[in-house]
Amino acid sequence: MKKTGPGRPQTSVNTGTSYALAEWLNENLAELSGMTNAEIAAELGYERSNIVAMWKTGKTRVALHALKGIARLTNTPLEHLFPLWVEQYAREKGVKAQPYLEMLSRIVTPAEFKHIQAIRDAGMTCEYMTEDHDRIMSLMLIGPEGRAKLFT
Repeated sequence: MKKTGPGRPQTSVNTGTSYALAEWLNENLAELSGMTNAEIAAELGYERSNIVAMWKTGKTRVALHALKGIARLTNTPLEHLFPLWVEQYAREKGVKAQPYLEMLSRIVTPAEFKHIQAIRDAGMTCEYMTEDHDRIMSLMLIGPEGRAKLFT
């Protein structure tokens, strides 16, 4: 069990377990945003700053509408935070998160989508790519330094 500070276990009131999103917020929100809890709460439209502390300790779930603002304030891709949010939500609701997390693992960032678009622009689809195509793409994507390590 993680601790957010003296005597403050980072667990859900409902399930008694810790959430990856709460842990991520506790470790990164203030540092990446450069803001206090009060400033973050105000920026996200909350009147009371204790909501941010409650997110960090896992005492309350982060509302979906706040997640986009958290991503913006921390300059973190929403694609990274959303699976953490789904895990938190599913556990609180008592449903299995795994099917949703598997689906979300296929979501790509805008930067990753550029690579997919390049494949499509070349007139190909991933379904028709061979293992040789996959190997060539992998070698291209790891860059010169990565390729040099393969051959040393």
